[in-house]
Amino acid sequence: MATDCNERIRAFAELIGRTLGPEIALDLRLAEDSGPVVVDPALFDAALMNLALNARDAQDGRGRIILQTQTAEFEPDDVRPPELAPGAYLVVSVTDFGSGMPPEVQRRAFEPLFTTKKDGRGTGFGLPMVYGFAKQAGGVATLYSEPGRGTTVRIYLPLPEESARAESAEQPLPAEPEPAGGGSVLIVDDNEAARRVLARQLERRGFEVTEASDAAAALAVFGDGTGFDLLISDVVMPGAMGGSDLADRLVGLKPSLKVLLISGYPADALEDSPDARACYELIAKPYRQRVMLARIARLLGRLPPDGPTQ
Repeated sequence: MATDCNERIRAFAELIGRTLGPEIALDLRLAEDSGPVVVDPALFDAALMNLALNARDAQDGRGRIILQTQTAEFEPDDVRPPELAPGAYLVVSVTDFGSGMPPEVQRRAFEPLFTTKKDGRGTGFGLPMVYGFAKQAGGVATLYSEPGRGTTVRIYLPLPEESARAESAEQPLPAEPEPAGGGSVLIVDDNEAARRVLARQLERRGFEVTEASDAAAALAVFGDGTGFDLLISDVVMPGAMGGSDLADRLVGLKPSLKVLLISGYPADALEDSPDARACYELIAKPYRQRVMLARIARLLGRLPPDGPTQ
């Protein structure tokens, strides 16, 4: 049935808060006028409660949880979860700042019967249930986690066509500048598909692109840095060095290097992330192509002659 998820969350928040306990702060950040989605309300409530309890346990019963809704529209060239078709979605996310998950646990987190819960700490079936709910609703659930820093689970729920059309008519997308002229970019991301999509977009716009799958490979190709204008790096990658530390190392070799880091935390939670260093630009995944290109244009100061300057 058609459900206003924001209203559902507001009505359910008090019960979630009581269940979590007094040492967990529940921070609601709900999009305005997001429109209804077709879901089973009882299953939606159960998915929220499961995610909230997982987030509480990851923080040993004390800390803060961000429960957020936002709308997102993806075109074929946009970076998005691989199972997600282009279209308009309501995105419901739950973020904690707890222990996080190592990569081997992340890969299996949505598997039925897989659990890392110890005796007395629940069944561990919450994430598979959330994934099943999202698939039943025609969407998908994704997980982003950094060991020792926290976890974000997102549920993508399709917006009905009429809601998506109405939202587009009421909130037309602003024109965004694209990079004008060429330049040399180093893209570092262990996700080959996402890396190649971004590389193709930049190559079509005259950029010379070098790709690396991790920090060690990036250091090997960087040299003295004279050939690079911009580093675009995922924050979390295999190996001992993540994107922020890689940026520190490369900027030390070439102080004029521009840096754009990519994080899987929701945009509204980035200020709470250890990756939000004031000296580097940071963009949240998943991102729209036009948003990424606009950020690159501003970083490099290569805007179209009649484009915006701020």
